[in-house]
Amino acid sequence: MERLDTLAVQVVFDNQDYGIYTVTDGKIQIHNPEKKTGHCWIGLLYPVEIRPMYFYAGPAHADLMKQTTKLYVEYFESLNFYINGKLVNYQRFSEFQQGKGLLPRSGTAIICPVLGWNRDKTFTISQYAPFDLQITAIAYQVSSAMI
Repeated sequence: MERLDTLAVQVVFDNQDYGIYTVTDGKIQIHNPEKKTGHCWIGLLYPVEIRPMYFYAGPAHADLMKQTTKLYVEYFESLNFYINGKLVNYQRFSEFQQGKGLLPRSGTAIICPVLGWNRDKTFTISQYAPFDLQITAIAYQVSSAMI
């Protein structure tokens, strides 16, 4: 912890996100009103971003106009990540009521990107906290028309 002095760290304890704390003199003081004890995980905040290769370079590079209409992002045991700035839902209200805390999820996020025939940037995947993120597949649906 001494190496992390003055840095902001994220704390995960008891399967819960306990928030962001600043390291001072190699220590952090965590708000734990229930006085729980046990192992916790501390990680640096870091931005993770996956940028795709462009699907379509422009009308001069093909004899078809192409438009990305849907993106499918398959993820495994992941939580707290964003696609195009929108949080992929990983919490279920019933589990939150039962006190189960943060649980990684698996599934497929379906995104409809900005529509248009000549788009260079189609999507980004971002994560700003030290949680699991495993992308297993990315697929896209394309519409095309003759120029």
